[in-house]
Amino acid sequence: MKSILFLLAIALSCITNVFAGTTNSTSVAVPQSFEIEPSVDASPKPPSAKLINGAVTHYWVCIAVSSRTGRYGWSQGGSESSALGRAKSNCGGGDCKNFWMCQESGCVGIDYGHNYVAISGVAGYGLKDGSKAASKALSTCKAHSFGCGKPGHFCAKHVV
Repeated sequence: MKSILFLLAIALSCITNVFAGTTNSTSVAVPQSFEIEPSVDASPKPPSAKLINGAVTHYWVCIAVSSRTGRYGWSQGGSESSALGRAKSNCGGGDCKNFWMCQESGCVGIDYGHNYVAISGVAGYGLKDGSKAASKALSTCKAHSFGCGKPGHFCAKHVV
């Protein structure tokens, strides 16, 4: 009976993620807090548009966080590697290479608490991706720290 309930819970979880969008989050302890710049909302583009005004549509958004200082950098890009490379560069620290998250056609969220940073990725909610990503980062932060409550989010320029 327990195994049937366990399998049912797994199946329900998979179905929920397929129909309600996807979220993921991760976190790291850092020695100090930091401020999050104002959130950047997505500017949706038609799914068929590959070029807009001669420029490649930015389908990816990434955030990288220094596990040593808590400083972060974010970027949008036409590919995961280009967005991640710029996010790590914008972060500015050599240790920004180990704690990062990217999201295609969605948003990344970030929140911090006392010596703690949580980041999350969300896609599938459309224009609500940003608020969902910030909410997920906030709940992850609150589960591991105190002083959380200033979540922010950054979105790809193209959100489905």
